[in-house]
Parts: sequence; structure tokens; C-alpha cells
Amino acid sequence: MEQKISPSNSRKQVLSEGAQRKVAEITAQLENEAHTNSKFIKFKDDERKLLHFIPEKTSPAMVTYPNSPDKPMQRYKFYVYDLTANTNSEEEKEWTVGSTVAKQLLRWIGKGYIVLSITRHGIDLKTVYDIEPQLD
Repeated sequence: MEQKISPSNSRKQVLSEGAQRKVAEITAQLENEAHTNSKFIKFKDDERKLLHFIPEKTSPAMVTYPNSPDKPMQRYKFYVYDLTANTNSEEEKEWTVGSTVAKQLLRWIGKGYIVLSITRHGIDLKTVYDIEPQLD
């Protein structure tokens, strides 16, 4: 039996607890899949990752972003293995960063530290990273 939707019941509604749970569950699943199954490293605010860098593959790159397609920007691509728990550390991933973060990373990599603990703080233009070598 098909339920018809009339204009009076097509407006915003309060979801039942079951519907709210289902929406939250699927949203979390989608975010987790996008976060872990990508070939790119992505950080959430205040998230920490343990990354093993592949220095030989580091390279500069001109990157175009959807919000300014006419203005390619100089970025730096790093290739890493994500050693963070619950990830597939055998899959190589790409992390593209701006010059400020690249300088911080290269300072540690240049000293021979290729496994770094990185924590993101903030969002958008206010993002900063705490970068520390993983000491044995």
C-alpha cells in the first residue's frame, strides 16, 4: 500500500527515535567509509594520526580547487602509510598540504624522522597541525 504525501505532511517533521538512530547510524557509516577508504589522508578536527612518510615520493604540485578554478595553487604532495589503529597501513595514501605544513614536515623528514604523529586543530583557514616525531 503506497502512502500518499500531501502538502500538509511534506513539511519538516520530528523524526521518531528509531528514524533518528537510523539516520545517525548511516551518516556515521558513510563518514567512516569516506574517511578510511579514500586514497587521500583526511583529518577531522582534533584528530591524531601516525603517518609513515615515503620521502622519495614527495613532490610539489599545482592544485586547483572547486571554489577558485582559475587560480591554481602551489601545494606539496606527501605519500604515506597510515599507521593509526584500525586502518590499512599497507595502502599508500596521499596528503597534499600548503607550504607552511610542508616546511614543518620536511624539517622532521630531513632529520631522518619518517614516522610522525600529527594532530589537526581547527578547520578551514584556521587549521594548524601539531607535528612530532615518533620516538622509539
